[in-house]
Amino acid sequence: EGFVSESKANVYADFITKLIGGEDVTVFFYGDSITHGASASFIDNYSPYQYSYSLLFTQALADLYGYTVKYVKTDMTGAPILPAEDYVAGDRGTITYINPSVGGWTSQNGKQNFDTYVKPFVEEHGCDLFLIAYGMNEFSSVPAADYIKELQSIMARKKALHPETEFILV
Repeated sequence: EGFVSESKANVYADFITKLIGGEDVTVFFYGDSITHGASASFIDNYSPYQYSYSLLFTQALADLYGYTVKYVKTDMTGAPILPAEDYVAGDRGTITYINPSVGGWTSQNGKQNFDTYVKPFVEEHGCDLFLIAYGMNEFSSVPAADYIKELQSIMARKKALHPETEFILV
């Protein structure tokens, strides 16, 4: 009864096939403070010590497919705090987690800093799933058409580095 959302899982068929097959994959997060983990109680060190959505998402994939999550330190300015140890939910494969997100950034910052914050990590680790999460710092001042162009530019540059990438826009 009522609205039933349509599954779009087929959009991520290659990525899911890799997970089902036990292949190693890399998940990359690129965005603003929310993706960085701002206000996540784990990062701010208060109860209930909840992880950011990017960590929870990646660990949920590990739980579903029996993987281990390996965290890559990006050593970028204000880089997100990572768990002290890899997350182990099985030994079927490894999910490499990369998150050089920066609080306060807009999509324009993401595009301008792509060669420093994305390119070296993709060249070293590859990238199977690329999540872009900008918008909270720009919706009141940036026309939607400009925002879309910035995201399209980031996606095109990412595709040029690693064409097999699948995207999630948050």
